[in-house]
Amino acid sequence: MSTLGYTSGQIEHKEQVLDELNRAALALQADALQLRTAMHVDNAVIEWSRRIVDAFAQRVEDGLAGRVTDAVVHAVIVNVDTSSRPREDWANDLHELRSAIAHRQPVSSAQLRVLLDLIRYIDRAFTDDLHRLFGRS
Repeated sequence: MSTLGYTSGQIEHKEQVLDELNRAALALQADALQLRTAMHVDNAVIEWSRRIVDAFAQRVEDGLAGRVTDAVVHAVIVNVDTSSRPREDWANDLHELRSAIAHRQPVSSAQLRVLLDLIRYIDRAFTDDLHRLFGRS
């Protein structure tokens, strides 16, 4: 496989993950703010969102434990390691997020901030990939 093909495949994968996580985060925010009806978010969307976020949070937890499985998680871990917060804090926050999801509780604003920070890290990696692919900085 060519470098271009590999890079474009990675970009496409990150774009898909970003899209899913952004839609899931928005639905969970609507649920937490009791705006589900106004935003036309039904139970099926909330359950889908919980599954997407839980699976992603589990992958990041694995990454924090040294079991990075893909480029998206690797990009997140690189950013986590350069942040001012220790890995243990991230791991605790992810555990709390996954616990709220498992217990069918609304996701708190603090838990949403953690999720949105992780999404921002993927977005940063996605943008860097695009710049490398198209030769811009």
